Amino acid sequence: MDLYASDLMEMELAHVLSALESLSCRRRAEGETAFPDWATVLEQVESCRIRRVIEERQAKEKAEREELEKHRREHPEEYVFDPEEHVRFIAEFRERMAKKGIDV
Repeated sequence: MDLYASDLMEMELAHVLSALESLSCRRRAEGETAFPDWATVLEQVESCRIRRVIEERQAKEKAEREELEKHRREHPEEYVFDPEEHVRFIAEFRERMAKKGIDV
């Protein structure tokens, strides 16, 4: 237990708590001990960390989309299609691709 505790102290507490809660709520497999092996604990902590990173990224992206949508509603004049600007953009894009040796 001391070994587990010393290694778990280096990990983020929220991830460890989530992992231990998840492990404590699942049914044990046939012959499985009540206390999971270290690899199982580490795997669950990593899974919780990854899930949290994904959730945080998704929340950030959602907030950015909402902010952009709010800006579009408040400033529709900035989102009017300009054919001349479109032609310039395409020309610049082709020029950048040509420098990379890509024919567009």
